[in-house]
Amino acid sequence: MATLGKAIELLEAGVFVGRDAELAFFDSWLSDKAGLPQILNVSGHGGIGKSFLLRAFRRSAQELGRPVIFADSRDFPHTPEGFLGALGSPRKKTPLLT
Repeated sequence: MATLGKAIELLEAGVFVGRDAELAFFDSWLSDKAGLPQILNVSGHGGIGKSFLLRAFRRSAQELGRPVIFADSRDFPHTPEGFLGALGSPRKKTPLLT
C-alpha cells in the first residue's frame, strides 16, 4: 500500500510539464564527474514553481540512486552553520566559514 506522501509524489510527477530544459540541465549537472562538491542554486519570484521543480529534481536524483537532502531556507538560520546543520552536519563553528 502506498503512503500518502508517495501518492502525492506520483500525482505531482503526472502533472509536471513544461520544464524539459531545466530537467535536462539538472540531469547533465548531476552526471558531471568534476569530483568537487557543488551547489545548484534555484531562485526566482514567488509562485513560479521553484518548489515543484525541486521536487522533480529530487525524483530524478532518487531514480539514479543519488542521496537527496531537501532543505528549505525557511527552516534554518541563514548562516553557514545553519546551512550546514540543515544538511546534517553538527552545528559548530568551522574555521573555514568564519
